[in-house]
Amino acid sequence: MTKKSGLFDVDFSLTTKELTASIKGEKSTAARYKLFSEAVGAIISQMEVSGYRPRTIKDYDTVLMNFSRSTGVTYLEKITVDTIYSRLDSMHIVNQTKLTRLKVLKSFLGKCFTNGWLSLNFWQSM
Repeated sequence: MTKKSGLFDVDFSLTTKELTASIKGEKSTAARYKLFSEAVGAIISQMEVSGYRPRTIKDYDTVLMNFSRSTGVTYLEKITVDTIYSRLDSMHIVNQTKLTRLKVLKSFLGKCFTNGWLSLNFWQSM
């Protein structure tokens, strides 16, 4: 017999405030104000666990950190379509490279949406 370690135990307890907010359809404060750098770290970790290639992970990290640095975005909620387009417009690179950078950013935002950190998938129309 093996001894249970509790490694995969999940705690589903919610505070009264969180439960009330979820019933009303509100997001918690932590979900509404997720730091961009924390989101990147979490997504990179998820990608590593999922078996993405190291080169892909490095490229995601580089593209996302350059986006954050150049636009000054610190919170996920500050990213808008205008922010994305202005960043792409300011880059003096070939259009195919811009498309690749956009694809990385859209994929990242999709993962953030799936994790519940963004409430609206505004980038789908891009």
